[in-house]
Amino acid sequence: WERYVTTRVPLHTGSYAPLARGMYALQCRRWFRSFDRKKFLVMKLEDMSSSSSSGDDGGGGATGGGGKGEQWAVDRTMEHLGLPRFTVPDVEVKNKREYRDPLEGRGELREWLERFFAPHNEIFGRMLVEELGYQEEDWIDVWSY
Repeated sequence: WERYVTTRVPLHTGSYAPLARGMYALQCRRWFRSFDRKKFLVMKLEDMSSSSSSGDDGGGGATGGGGKGEQWAVDRTMEHLGLPRFTVPDVEVKNKREYRDPLEGRGELREWLERFFAPHNEIFGRMLVEELGYQEEDWIDVWSY
């Protein structure tokens, strides 16, 4: 990662550039090797949200938006940290805005990005399963297009 960043990514931009930020395995491997792996909790954004405003979904079932929900994410985080359960009092969206897909109408670019990130996503999924003990069904082929 260090070699890649210093030779391939222009650091004068103030960030590691969008492509490099999406290479999760390259970024996380250093952290996983430097700290106790049990200290890490990795969740997919899609699992942390739902279109349901009911909150608790019983601890793992899908809610209206296809994700596991806000309460599931808080429960998982509190358990990971060894803290008591906290019930989210209000899961209504507060900062909603219209989202326009920046790749809409740009099929060739979307396909290129999907091909580019596919091996990186696969490596990250395997890393979570093999090195952190996450469930294979949760992380293998999770970003298949």
